[in-house]
Amino acid sequence: MQTFISAPPQFKVSTRRRALPFTGGSCSALAGGSGAEAAALAAYATLNTYCINATGTVNQNPLGPYGTNGSCTHDCSYEQTWWWKADYRPTNTNLNASISFMNMGNSYNTAFQPTQTWVSTNLPAYNNSITGDINTILQVDTAIINAGGNATPAQTAQLAAAFSDAASVLLSNINQANQALQRLASFVNNVNPYITYMQTTATNAQAWIKTNATAIENNLIGQIACGSGDVQNSFNGMFNDVAAKFVNMQSPFNLISAGFNTALQATEKVAGIFLSLQSKSQLVSQYMNDAQALAPTNVMRKVKLNSALNVWGQFVTEANTEFAGS
Repeated sequence: MQTFISAPPQFKVSTRRRALPFTGGSCSALAGGSGAEAAALAAYATLNTYCINATGTVNQNPLGPYGTNGSCTHDCSYEQTWWWKADYRPTNTNLNASISFMNMGNSYNTAFQPTQTWVSTNLPAYNNSITGDINTILQVDTAIINAGGNATPAQTAQLAAAFSDAASVLLSNINQANQALQRLASFVNNVNPYITYMQTTATNAQAWIKTNATAIENNLIGQIACGSGDVQNSFNGMFNDVAAKFVNMQSPFNLISAGFNTALQATEKVAGIFLSLQSKSQLVSQYMNDAQALAPTNVMRKVKLNSALNVWGQFVTEANTEFAGS
């Protein structure tokens, strides 16, 4: 449970003998793009709006200051005065801190940064290498076929180098993609427990105020000989005000939770794109392995190479489409 530190309630009781003479008789007490990344950014923008609005509501419903005083007589000879005060506005500050924590757009951007770097910086280079290698293999194969099917040592070396480079680039590409996925997956795992954080935080804050103030109320009542009804009424007024203000804040808090859940689901969809990309990458590798096992003159080798080129093109298009932010 989060501890809500507020200015502690205070009270004071003083008793003095009344100046009025005793005359007999009875006496009584006196009283806030189309791809997966674009959808995620839109969801976090909506969450940001919910958080901004909730912060405004929290600021409009200060939990203090509270307090009052009173006096009464007892034993018909003593006048007793008392006062108490409490200020729970630091709880408003804590609630705003919780709202700020839930506004995770910047944290998501940090988690997505490796994906952005991969797509915008590294993938174009990988694409140039892989398409270049496959086209080189196709061109050398064509030259071998045109020359009667017998490869020269230079052509054999060129083919081996192209296949090796393609395999190395595919491995580097998928490794970087997997690292980007791990950052997103880690983000999702870390923030997933906080879906109901705002409701829990608000409930705990209100309960803490009730417990804290009730203890002070009981302590004050225990030290006075009269006027306990007035003390109870004054504290009840504070409790009613606190309850009403938490009711005012509940709807904005609910929106934050809903917006946070939507943004989290959008993030999971972004991460899910990698599963499709992994499948395509594995298929490209399989086509390349199959092609390398065939002779340059085998008609299926060209089919495998063109299939690899086609699926790789799908890989690049999907990555750029889904991970573009606008």
